[in-house]
Amino acid sequence: MKRFIISISVLISLTLSVLKAQNTDIDTITQKLKSFDNTISQKELFQINTDLNKYPLTKQSGFLVALGNYQVVISRDYNTAVNNYYKALATDSITGYTRIDALNGLATIHTYLQSGKMAISLYKEALTAINRNYKDSIKDIITIHNNIGHLYAQEGVYDTAFIYFNRGVDMADGNLNLAFGCLFNKAYHHNNLDSSYIFTKQALRGVKPNNNMMRTFCMLNLGAIEINRGNLESADSLLNESQRLAVNNNLQSYLTEIHIHIGILKAKQGNYKQGITIIENEIPNLQQRNDLKQLSNSYNKLDEFYKAVENYKLAYKYLTLRIKADSIFNAQRKLNRQKGDKIADKYIAIKKREVLLSQRASVTLYMSIGLGVLLLITTVWFILHRIKLKNKVKLISKLNNKLNNNVLSLNKESKLTQQQLLYKSLKFYEKQKFLENISKEIADVSKDIKANNTDQKLNRINSLIAANIKDEINIEFEQHFTKVHPNFIKNLLNINSGLTKNEIRLASLIKLNFSTKEISDFTKQSANTINVAKSRLKTKLDIDKNTDLFAYIQSIDSIKQ
Repeated sequence: MKRFIISISVLISLTLSVLKAQNTDIDTITQKLKSFDNTISQKELFQINTDLNKYPLTKQSGFLVALGNYQVVISRDYNTAVNNYYKALATDSITGYTRIDALNGLATIHTYLQSGKMAISLYKEALTAINRNYKDSIKDIITIHNNIGHLYAQEGVYDTAFIYFNRGVDMADGNLNLAFGCLFNKAYHHNNLDSSYIFTKQALRGVKPNNNMMRTFCMLNLGAIEINRGNLESADSLLNESQRLAVNNNLQSYLTEIHIHIGILKAKQGNYKQGITIIENEIPNLQQRNDLKQLSNSYNKLDEFYKAVENYKLAYKYLTLRIKADSIFNAQRKLNRQKGDKIADKYIAIKKREVLLSQRASVTLYMSIGLGVLLLITTVWFILHRIKLKNKVKLISKLNNKLNNNVLSLNKESKLTQQQLLYKSLKFYEKQKFLENISKEIADVSKDIKANNTDQKLNRINSLIAANIKDEINIEFEQHFTKVHPNFIKNLLNINSGLTKNEIRLASLIKLNFSTKEISDFTKQSANTINVAKSRLKTKLDIDKNTDLFAYIQSIDSIKQ
């Protein structure tokens, strides 16, 4: 008997040792995958995959998602990555960030395959999960907002895209490093070059000092914007700086695009021969990378520049190449979307399975509840019958209290109205006093001319006038804004003619896609003050509480008169 017990103890110890060794193995490989360690051997991965069912379910799902991310980033093996994500999602025990990582990974693949709508759906599901369970993960939440906004912009839904970009910027609360992605994409997709330049500059200020890749990218895009704005000297300086950074930090992938923009700049400066040569030298690099979109843009510029020097033969050649590149790009895009649809079908099947399991659980639960309810019905009915009279008495009491509260509310509203009238009267009185002071000072100047006291009096008048210069600034802002959006203020006042100048200015800044932080900086008011003003404006425009103020204001120009 004693020997038997010893044998059992040894067997249990060996079993625990084996399990511990297995857990250590899968944990080690999972951590290597998460850090994108390219020293992982295929033999190690094959062994873990072979023995995967021996490990706890939570470790299985964590390994599969880490492997999927590794295959997306390092191996570019999207099909295998998709299968691993789906295996993980099909595991009942998958929880927390592991599920969110799987959804983000699938969304990334659908983005690559140009399945924008499916990618948006996956990112939104991940956003719901992270908001529900990890509200403090601000950086990840901002990143998902940026990804969703970028996808909406690619789909051409710019109003919704800017809603997500602005939310991301607001969440960053002035931290330009956190807001970098949203600011950069806000600039990239903005249809106003001046605004694009401003937002790109803000994004550049958010780049960490040691992040030379993003600094180079921002300088390159600023140079491209300056070319389109016609500021060629500024573009030359920016592109040269981006080229210097790319060379010093061995960022070869950016040099081709930088050179193409330098070529465009040279042509815009009138040196078509040099510009054409620079762009043509980069064509082989684009062909080797199979960058059909950039090839199409380059062929288009060469077509334009050769026409400018009246070499129509070569212009026609590049026009033909551009059409061919566009055709191949569209064909690949169609093929990618078909792949995306097939991947989506697998995900839909998993969701249907989840719904079916949830429905079965609900049926069982409802049956149990039903049996319990049947046992309680008689008792509940008797209790309800006894308290019916008491409820009537309580109802009458509540109605009386409500009536009294309504009377108090009306009194408060009446008092508030009187206070508002008094405030307006005081403002009118202050204006009158201001005019009287001006009149008095002018009269004193006339009397004191002989006393050589004129300068002092005139300086006092100037001080009074300077205090009211801000009115002129607001008028000038309104005049410039009206040139860009001629019908906006008119339509706004048709909705509510009682809007103040400050409220009109706030609506105008929102129309220009300014975030809360940007409006705060522009008006020299705190973010809390701006949020209160927004709430008041929403009330004045009679906007439903479920309607977004930004989206509503963007639609005002389309209102028919």
